[in-house]
Order: sequence, then structure tokens, then C-alpha cells
Amino acid sequence: MDKAKWGVHETHCCVLHGCKYGDDDCPVVNKLTKQKYICEQCEEDGISEVEDIDMIFDAVKTLQNHTQYYVPTSDLPALNMAVDALKHRYGLVD
Repeated sequence: MDKAKWGVHETHCCVLHGCKYGDDDCPVVNKLTKQKYICEQCEEDGISEVEDIDMIFDAVKTLQNHTQYYVPTSDLPALNMAVDALKHRYGLVD
């Protein structure tokens, strides 16, 4: 995709919820650039800050990796820290 078109994707698309325009080569979804705002679906999911999206995205990817492939136990502390950070951020502490 031409970089001149990236701006509209940065302001409307979401790395978690996808490209608003359905483009397979969306620079936000493909993590070539960061989104500038949370999307409507983020709001519905209770995500209020763009900064949280990277943490959530990384935690989801880590969870997917742990369920699909063998991952050394040494990765589990990082996963637990990400989950704990999300719990604290959204008031889900036990």
C-alpha cells in the first residue's frame, strides 16, 4: 500500500479489531504503523487508551503461541506479568 494512504488507516483501523476498509495490506493491522485512536469496537470492549492496545495485542499473541506451540516455561513469567498488568489496568484484580 502506498504510504500516502497510511494516514486514513492510522485514524480508523485497529490492530486488534481489523481494518475498517477490509484491506489485507492495512499498515495498522500488519503493524507497519500505529493507530492513533481507539476504534469503536475497542470502546465497546472497554479499552479506553491506545497505549493499552499494544499490551493487549502482545498478551493475545503470547496466549495464542502458548496454545498452539510448545513454548519454553521461561516465557510464562512475561505472560503472567502482561495478564497482571491488564487486570490492574481494568480493575480486575482478585
